[in-house]
Amino acid sequence: MKIDRSRLPGHCGCEEADCKALVDWLRTAPDADFLARIKGITHWVWGKCELGLWADVLDRFDAFLETACEPAYKDTGAAAASTAAASQAAASSGANEAEGATAATASMNWTLAVDLPENGKLASAVCSIMDFTSLLVEHAVYRSLYGSFDRLLTLFQSRRYDVTLSVLGLLLSFAKSSTQLEQLDPTVRTQLYTVLYSLSRSCPWRLADWAQDGFSHAPPRSLLVPCRTGSARDAFVCELRMEPGGATPGDPSAHMELLLRTEPRLAAPDLMQDRFNVFARLRLVHAYSSGHSRRQLLRVHLLAIAAFAYLSLVKTLPACDVEGLLSLPDTSDDYMNLHAAVLKTVTSLIQIGQTQLVETLGLRYHHGLLPSLLRRAVSSIVSSGGAASGESPLTPARLKQATAILSTLYHITSSHDRMSPSPSLLDPLLQLVQWQAAPDNWLGLCIRSVRVLDCLCNLAASQARLPGVLFSALLGRLQAELQLQQQQPANCLQKLGLLKRLLHLLKRLVTEPDFADSVRRTVDSGQLLRLVRCLLDCAPALRFAGADLLAAYIQHEPSSLSAMQESGITDQVLDSLKVPQHRDLLLNLPPILAALSLNQRGADAVLRRGVLQQLVSIFADPAYLPALTAKKSMQPAAMLGSLASEVVRNDQRLKDAVVEAVKDSLTRLVEEAKASAAAAAVAAAASATASAAKSTASQDDASGGGSSGPDEDVVMQDASFASSVSTGGAGSSGNGAAGTS
Repeated sequence: MKIDRSRLPGHCGCEEADCKALVDWLRTAPDADFLARIKGITHWVWGKCELGLWADVLDRFDAFLETACEPAYKDTGAAAASTAAASQAAASSGANEAEGATAATASMNWTLAVDLPENGKLASAVCSIMDFTSLLVEHAVYRSLYGSFDRLLTLFQSRRYDVTLSVLGLLLSFAKSSTQLEQLDPTVRTQLYTVLYSLSRSCPWRLADWAQDGFSHAPPRSLLVPCRTGSARDAFVCELRMEPGGATPGDPSAHMELLLRTEPRLAAPDLMQDRFNVFARLRLVHAYSSGHSRRQLLRVHLLAIAAFAYLSLVKTLPACDVEGLLSLPDTSDDYMNLHAAVLKTVTSLIQIGQTQLVETLGLRYHHGLLPSLLRRAVSSIVSSGGAASGESPLTPARLKQATAILSTLYHITSSHDRMSPSPSLLDPLLQLVQWQAAPDNWLGLCIRSVRVLDCLCNLAASQARLPGVLFSALLGRLQAELQLQQQQPANCLQKLGLLKRLLHLLKRLVTEPDFADSVRRTVDSGQLLRLVRCLLDCAPALRFAGADLLAAYIQHEPSSLSAMQESGITDQVLDSLKVPQHRDLLLNLPPILAALSLNQRGADAVLRRGVLQQLVSIFADPAYLPALTAKKSMQPAAMLGSLASEVVRNDQRLKDAVVEAVKDSLTRLVEEAKASAAAAAVAAAASATASAAKSTASQDDASGGGSSGPDEDVVMQDASFASSVSTGGAGSSGNGAAGTS
């Protein structure tokens, strides 16, 4: 379904310049280039945006999904051919023949266009669209605008596991990022829960055994699926037969269409859950003979459980299955993708309170499941041996596995304050931090490892080894990245994100008592000052992060301010600070000024450069309205006011300067308000004159008067002139009106 334009909300203040450029390109690109660009985007680098901005692109996505959801066989001849093929497949597997089957109806057409063998490119396009939409949903606001849930429900009929997995990935993004799924139309929500329940039903064998290539359990001759209707008298059982060898010809969709024709009661509208239960069992039958298909089916099962967990519905995963699946060797992409699905499910279950799985992961022990898996994955990633040593190279599956490991670690370490993780976690995390040869699309692993280290500092800061090793590793990676920036400035937003995350952790560590010795050595050697000077030559975000790092150290060690002023670093910081048009940077400015003005010399420097006056003047500047109206937890204007009061608390001269700046801003607002009111009055007068002239002209026409006289021509000319003046006045006062609001 297309995006409803009437529901598009107003602007929320997100920075969207880069997003708009991408949207404009995607809106007009040819299909081939469009799909190639979508497929190439594997990580998000554009920051938060509004989903309404992507309305045209989402409509284009919906057109592809609509094509994929069309019935594969629309005409009677094609339907008959499909029925014949299904009958032949069923006959060879021992099922009942369908000689008396009628022609396919709309409700009995289970095979979708995306399932046809010749539509492999369409299936690939659907998967790329689902993956990109998942990234977009995780980084967008106003997710309720998304309107293609009817397509997603239909795509669950597909026999292609990659399509089902991509749809589940999108639903998982909705489930963990918002309450959008819970706010759907009750009918759609019930159907969605029904499908997820059918997909999450466990297979009749142990999951770890089912996933292995050497699975050799004797398959059952048949599977019985009870179908319950509203009346117990009409209940019936569908019997699914398979060959003794476990192989079943045909495909699940064709087999499903055969069942719908041989058992018409299964096509009843109120038996949706039974239909999907039958289809899930058919998939189980058809996946039995292929290890790759079994592992894909397991991933479907696990992700459906994860979606149930995020929706606060009752589902669980036995600890023995978690242990068995994570113990499988990660020697192929199949197993690494399976590990990622297991960890996503475990993370979702831990978040809803099933903390017993934390013990299963063995974070307290060197040879625990998750520490061992982390060491193997990191060793394979950072080593140069790669495929030559028998390990997997840098593949998308390895990236998914490592991302899932770090994500699970982050959620556990950030929410379990009393846990004592094994010290062996530190080495692989530091290896990722120091991995300077990481490709751009793998830098997310470095960022995630820094976040996990930040959480570990809360849990294990008392370890004797942690402070020195961690601080030197962070400084080393930061200096290496800054040298690369100076030699060849990079436009990679992932690198900027890594630098900001490193600086954020360093800012915290300089105030930690356990890191005092490491910080003191860094300051005494001049390393910290050189680092800040390098940051002052970088992008505004890094410039403010460097100034914030210096301010945090000065606030923690006020006696160091005089030495900093003698070195000239404080003057360089003040000279580089320009009032930014960004919410987060604006909120960082008052604490920096407060630290730099702790003594008389610092206050003089702040007054001399007029930074405080510039900060106050933004409240009357329309250019800063997007930053001041960007809402998160509080209005930025109110937060700026409270932060600015901390700056001027200890110095009367700073307070006087702020008061004068407030007076100037209020005077400017009053003048602009008067100009806006005058322009509005001119516009109203012009509108009234034009309405009166039109009314007079219509009365003359009704009374049979001919053409207008000279006086009427003058009136119309005056009205036209007044209208043009009012338009110009309104345009010239637009900034004033915006500033007043």
